Amino acid sequence: MNKANDEKEDIKPLKNEPKSIAPVKPRGYAGVFPGLVLILLGMLFLLSQCGYLEGEWWQYFLVGLGIIFIILAWVQHLNRDSAWSRLGLVFTGLLLIAIGLLFLFAPNNWWPLLLIAVGSGLIIRYLFFRKRAG
Repeated sequence: MNKANDEKEDIKPLKNEPKSIAPVKPRGYAGVFPGLVLILLGMLFLLSQCGYLEGEWWQYFLVGLGIIFIILAWVQHLNRDSAWSRLGLVFTGLLLIAIGLLFLFAPNNWWPLLLIAVGSGLIIRYLFFRKRAG
């Protein structure tokens, strides 16, 4: 028993050591969104300067921003975040993509957007409204 008491006496708390350490809260995706937007803007300006973009750069920016929102929704899906926040990101992304594509295409050539909308709706239905096994 003396040996156990001796070991307890050897372990003494330091004077400046904190009593408890608070758990680290996850920062979320705060730095991802601005980083992706800056990358998108840089790519669009570079492609515009090289003459690869037909039309205005902001039309492509709307499409790219919509894709970024969908990517963030996918990341949240993988991390099992709230379904409502994912649905909001997907809806916002699809709306931005649709607006950008409407400006890019002439009004008489918008029918491919209908195919894209139906396909996107099927994917959203699969991701958010499928029945869970179990």
